Amino acid sequence: MSDHPSTLELHPELSSYTLYGYLQQLSDPSGEKDLRQILSDFNHQKFSPIPGFLNLGYTQSASWISFRFRVSEQSPERYFLWLSPYILNFIDIYVQTGPDEQNPDHYLHHATGDHRETRNQPYEHSRYLLPLQTEPGKSYRVFIRTQTTSTHALRGWIRTETDVINQSNANLIWFTAFVAGSAILGLIGLLQAIRLQSSVQFWYGCYLLSQSCSQMAIQGFLPVLFPDIAHQLSDWMAGGGTAVSYFSMAFIIMHILNTGRDHRWLHCYLIVMSALAGITFFLSTTSWYGPMLSVLLPVGIVVLPVATALYFRKFSWSSRSQRLFLFFFLICTLGVTTHLLRLAGIIPVNHLTYSAMMINTMIHMILLNMALSEKLLDAEQEARHAAEISENRAVAIAKEMTRELMQSKEHLEAALSKEQQALKEQSRFLDMISHEYRTPLAIIRTNLDILDLKLETENNSQNNLKAIFTATKRLQEIFDTQLRKGQVSYQIIPEKQKIDAGQTIEDIFDDARSLWSDHDISLSNNIQSNMQLNADPALLKTLIFNLLDNAMKYSPANSQIDCYLDSFPDSHLQLTVYNPVSQIAPIALDQLCDKYVRGSNSAGSSGLGLGLYLVKRIAQVHDGLLKISVNEDTFCAALTLPVHTTMTPARSPL
Repeated sequence: MSDHPSTLELHPELSSYTLYGYLQQLSDPSGEKDLRQILSDFNHQKFSPIPGFLNLGYTQSASWISFRFRVSEQSPERYFLWLSPYILNFIDIYVQTGPDEQNPDHYLHHATGDHRETRNQPYEHSRYLLPLQTEPGKSYRVFIRTQTTSTHALRGWIRTETDVINQSNANLIWFTAFVAGSAILGLIGLLQAIRLQSSVQFWYGCYLLSQSCSQMAIQGFLPVLFPDIAHQLSDWMAGGGTAVSYFSMAFIIMHILNTGRDHRWLHCYLIVMSALAGITFFLSTTSWYGPMLSVLLPVGIVVLPVATALYFRKFSWSSRSQRLFLFFFLICTLGVTTHLLRLAGIIPVNHLTYSAMMINTMIHMILLNMALSEKLLDAEQEARHAAEISENRAVAIAKEMTRELMQSKEHLEAALSKEQQALKEQSRFLDMISHEYRTPLAIIRTNLDILDLKLETENNSQNNLKAIFTATKRLQEIFDTQLRKGQVSYQIIPEKQKIDAGQTIEDIFDDARSLWSDHDISLSNNIQSNMQLNADPALLKTLIFNLLDNAMKYSPANSQIDCYLDSFPDSHLQLTVYNPVSQIAPIALDQLCDKYVRGSNSAGSSGLGLGLYLVKRIAQVHDGLLKISVNEDTFCAALTLPVHTTMTPARSPL
């Protein structure tokens, strides 16, 4: 082995001393050696000098590092040991406190690492910060044991208190700007992806957010922000964020190069890479993370140079967006390759290689956003050109449609003329029917009047003539009502007048008994004689006839129809019709008042299901209400109408 590196001298002229070139290293594959065994190995010169900082890539072995420093006589400063990165699972620091550096009892042990709770560490800081108890003119030996599932790298400095404050502020500004900037741009990218339906924007937003999460863990923000749970979040955010970065970059390349159509072999390669990244994400908190990432690293190193070469083949210097995409691929290739080679332990750790991923991300954030903006401008120009073509085409189509509309207008005018002629013919037909239908009815009614005068003494004949007379009168009323409905487009418009409520309803029931002389219809009139209805007599008669017709139609043979006419204090009267029923309809009662609806017991009877519907409509135009109900084997129809009470004038005293 080589000689031990020289002792690091601490002078008051400097405030920061790097351990670069002063470190010695020994691998511990079993991870079970203690300080006593390490001191024995050190005495047997088993430690090897490191030309720079520790960088072994991904390994399951523990590593022991040693260095020696001496404080000058003139140095009154207080010194701190500064170690990074934060994402080392277990760090055990042994600092010599006694005179004999070969005696393990003369060392003070400090345990730290991102798998240990932050509150057990001297400071809540983004780096491992350990105050050194030193005296001027003395030398001290330090041993550091590291073991981690992440990349096995360690950098170190000895700094004064002033330099710790200055360096902490610089790191805070630089890394906060990166983490916050990438998170904000990532969220903006996701919002733009939703708004523009852009897959590239979506996956690039995911990539930036994953970089923000992983760098937050790698740069040691977690013990500062979440000291109680930092040791639980560290592996998820660092390892998981790295895996999502691979996953997102694979899909970015798929969409930019359109690998599914143009490069099937690369498309399959990227699918394998994304699958490995997904597996790595779920293994990021286990001991399998390191071996899995060792497989993923060479896959990632290969894919970016290949993607850059393929993009260069389809590249056009005339397109500004394509030039920016090419620079994006070149910067990504350089930055990511440097970062992956450093993680694999192939190239040494220094400021440039350690920060390569952040520098790369910041540059390609600018390039890709510029490229996407240029692509949007190109799309806008193409859309404007397409709009001009569409406008010209629309003008031509509009002219053609105008010609067709003129032809359609001529056809519609001809059809309208025919329709108007048909309406005139229909009107003349109604007038003719009215004349021809009324004349024979008038003749029949006149002759019935003559026969009635001649046969006054014969009761039976007179009763028969009265029935014929009533039926003829009712037929003419029906005709007049339906003719009037046809003339107003089948709307029921009543011609209201004040009528005596009790007398009018009694007369209607007399006509009903004459018309249906073979049925037993009773009316119990319980209202006062001074009640008046504001109603259309013909429509009121149609309403009551339909109620009675419905009651007789759905009652068993030889059934009695019981009707009651009552008044209420709120200026309403109610006509209630009761009739027995053989069975109750299975449908809802309120549906019986709908058009063309009939009960299940309507078989064998004529009708279209319009009776109760017509009753309800007539009641509504008279501000009335129809309610139907069934109580056991009795059907009840209750009609309520508003009435006006007239005052009977008082007699003057004699």
